Amino acid sequence: MQSFEIDKTCCETQKLNFNHNVNQTDITQKLVLDERECDVMVATYPCTKYSTIADIHATKSRDVLK
Repeated sequence: MQSFEIDKTCCETQKLNFNHNVNQTDITQKLVLDERECDVMVATYPCTKYSTIADIHATKSRDVLK
């Protein structure tokens, strides 16, 4: 198992909580063919509620993260 994440803080958190390879990288710049063979690949959208870019337009209320 391995993870790909662009955000350094997220990578550090994953490394503290999981026991697999965590790659800090922009996956738009990676070729799947360069990676190890795998049976299943799972991808998700960014968790915008908690991401560092989530409030780019400063419209989020402060109580969202409570």
